[in-house]
Amino acid sequence: MLRLPVLLTAVLSAILSYAAEILTQQAFSTKPFYTDGRWILNDDQVNLTYAGVNWPAHGETMVPEGLQNASVAEMVHKVKSLGMNAIRLTFAVQMVDDILDKKSNGQLNTSFISALGKKNGTKVLNDVLVANPSFKSETTRLEVLVPGS
Repeated sequence: MLRLPVLLTAVLSAILSYAAEILTQQAFSTKPFYTDGRWILNDDQVNLTYAGVNWPAHGETMVPEGLQNASVAEMVHKVKSLGMNAIRLTFAVQMVDDILDKKSNGQLNTSFISALGKKNGTKVLNDVLVANPSFKSETTRLEVLVPGS
């Protein structure tokens, strides 16, 4: 008898393979998509199927997870290589409250040290900065989520 995690992994793998196959057959148009009832269509009136992943950014640091291991560009490339065409980037409501209440957006150095302590926060922040050279310790959390903000 297969154990549940092994079975779930096999099923998930099959679903992702199928989704990747379908998505590679759908070329994205440069024209805007439109809706017809419940369907999202491209300019050739072909149904667009969204297939995506969640990228959590609502944790203690309020920065997308995994940036200490890879750059934003590498993470997006990995998602795209799986045939995915959408990313649901979560965020912490507390971050919005901080901006509205304190008129502060929280710099990365402050966020990591507050969330992880001085020793761990400094180490993880340094890893994030190495993996993402466009970020600085003064980069704000919102600038990470919405470049150019």
